[in-house]
Amino acid sequence: MKRINNKVANLDKPLQHLNNKEAGILGFDKDGNDSPAYVYFKYYDHKHQCLSEWSKDELVLFSAFVEKLRNTTWNDIYKSGSSQNKTSFGYTICKQTTKLPNQDIVNALSEDTTFFELRVSQKARVHGFRAKTAFCLVWLDRNHEIYI
Repeated sequence: MKRINNKVANLDKPLQHLNNKEAGILGFDKDGNDSPAYVYFKYYDHKHQCLSEWSKDELVLFSAFVEKLRNTTWNDIYKSGSSQNKTSFGYTICKQTTKLPNQDIVNALSEDTTFFELRVSQKARVHGFRAKTAFCLVWLDRNHEIYI
């Protein structure tokens, strides 16, 4: 299984636009695969799909996904993507970024950015990338229609 680029997981650049307290609250003071993940919406593309399109039951599953992610380390997220037996989050790397919904977002990020999907439910997925300990959610995929 391919791992995420270490440059994404451990950034040596000083934090810009955040004081130390803000960085701690957001988890930006941590990095590495033993740290728990959290969802970050800065790059969220609501034009592709909006949470308002999801049913009440789907939103409950999404909320459970967010809570579970906050209590899971990146090591465990990566392990969920075993090519033989995907479990839990089902971490799956995007092999063809040209198939992602908004190429402007893809092109605005570094070429080193590794896009991947995580499982919200049996059917629903979310797509994004990692920055330090954050999962930067970019696209919702309610019906598992985004080809990766």
